[in-house]
Parts: sequence; structure tokens; C-alpha cells
Amino acid sequence: GVDPYDNDPELADFAGNCNLTRTAAAKVQGQWLNGDPTGMGADRALIIGDLNAYANEDPITTLEALGYTDLVEAYAGGNAWSDGGHTYVFDGELGSLDYALANDAALLRVTGAAAWHINADEPFALDYNDFNPAANYVPDEWKASDHDPVIVGLDLAQPQADLQAVAGALAALLPAGDATTTKRIEKAIDSLEQALTADWWTDDQTITTKKVFDEIRDAIVQLELVVADGVVEAEVAQAAIDILVNAARQLARIAIIAATNAGGDAVKLAEAEASMAEAAVYVADGLYNEAINAYKVAWDKATKA
Repeated sequence: GVDPYDNDPELADFAGNCNLTRTAAAKVQGQWLNGDPTGMGADRALIIGDLNAYANEDPITTLEALGYTDLVEAYAGGNAWSDGGHTYVFDGELGSLDYALANDAALLRVTGAAAWHINADEPFALDYNDFNPAANYVPDEWKASDHDPVIVGLDLAQPQADLQAVAGALAALLPAGDATTTKRIEKAIDSLEQALTADWWTDDQTITTKKVFDEIRDAIVQLELVVADGVVEAEVAQAAIDILVNAARQLARIAIIAATNAGGDAVKLAEAEASMAEAAVYVADGLYNEAINAYKVAWDKATKA
């Protein structure tokens, strides 16, 4: 038979040159990533870079059909010039060739995305590579390429692993220098072990109950007493507090990201953000218990959004 990819020209459907080949490549890439190619059980995937296809062409819609979300479209309003999503200019016409595409698991970690317009819209006169002598080179971002990059914000939080790590670090302190410190550290470990109850977690970053925040807070209460006593274990205890506070922040932020990605209620999301801001003030003032409570409120608002 005839190889459909041999001499794959632009067709009458205006899809562009080599559309069959480009679409087939996109399909193979998406299916390959969805099949755990590393064999490590990883479920999060990002496809980023110049995909040599415009947003409505078959290669991109094929990847979307395989479960990948165009992050510029999702977060910046779209890929059209009017939406600020274009990344390339050719003969005075603008379009998007550069993407960040996330599968559903990776989407939970995305905090935002946008095209950074530092290249495509700039005049050729600034393109030192093709038009100007090397002496005109300036070490800044302008016209570093002919394509605009896409910037993606990610929260790579691992709160469950952080809690486990803190529990292990505290266990390594036992027995402590005195009985009181030993008892307090043991209570903190017990609270963390309770916070890590398997049924309270859906994976390594999302939880099913706000009880996790209560247990983190109880652990911090014990650790604050260790710090206040100024014992030799105080430095590790303070480091543990810092990690636990950040883990609580991450849990709340992940819930907000998930609710935002799902189109959650704007009012509740605004209330969640207000609680996050309140928590940040508490952390700056060293009021860790109040901060954990504020993060718990933010998580609760987000999960109900």
C-alpha cells in the first residue's frame, strides 16, 4: 500500500504542511506518556515547547483529546492575539506554536501559565543572530529567539512526605536529654503519625479531612515547648515546626489550585485566599497555631468551592 506519511503535503483543508505526520507524532507522544514510559508509576506529565502546530490544528486537538490541557488557554484566556497567547509572528501574522500542556494529574500542581512576550513581537533589528554584528549583543531577554517562551507556575509540594520526614527526624532525637523533652517529642511524633492516617490521604498531596491540620497543630504545640526550653533539641524542633507549617500551607494551596482548575465558586475561593493571607501574617509573627487554623479554614473553603 501507499505510505500516507510519504510526501505529506498541505491538503485542501488548510491544516498546514505534513499534517498527517505531525498529528501521528502527537498521538504517539500522548499515548506514550500516558503509558508510564519510565516504569516508575509517575502519573504527572507536562508537554512543553515548540510543537510546530497552531492551537486549532489536529496535533494540538489530538493531545487535548488524550487528556492534556493547554495551560495558556486555561490560565491566560486563549492562544489568539487578542488574548495575548500568541508566541510567533510569521510574515506579519500572529499565532501560537509554543505550548505547555498538562495531563489531569499534573494540572493539580499548576498555579498559572502565560506566554512571555519577549521575542515574537520584537523587531528584526534586535535579532543580533541574523541581522546585527555580535558587538550589538546585549545580555537581556529581548529577542533572544524568534519564539516567545511559555512560563508555567508549579507547586511541587509533597506534604505527606514532609510529615513523614519530620516524624523520622524527631524519632532520631530519642531518647532526648531529659524526660520532659522526650515526652514532648514523643507526643509530637504521635500526632504526626495520626496525621498520616492512610484513610486521610488520597495521594501524596491531597487529604480527605481537616483533622490533618489539627494533628499538625498539636505536634507544633509540643515542639514549641521544646524550643522554649532551649534544650539541645530545640534547633531541630524549630526546623520541624517550619517544615510542618509549610506542609499545612501546601495542603491548603493544593486544594485552592484544584478548586480553581475545576471552576470552583469564586466567592469561596476568594475567602480561601483571604485565609491564606491571614495565615502568612501569623507565620511572620511566629503565631504558628493560629497560622495552622487559618490554613485549615482556607482548605475547608477551597474544598467547598
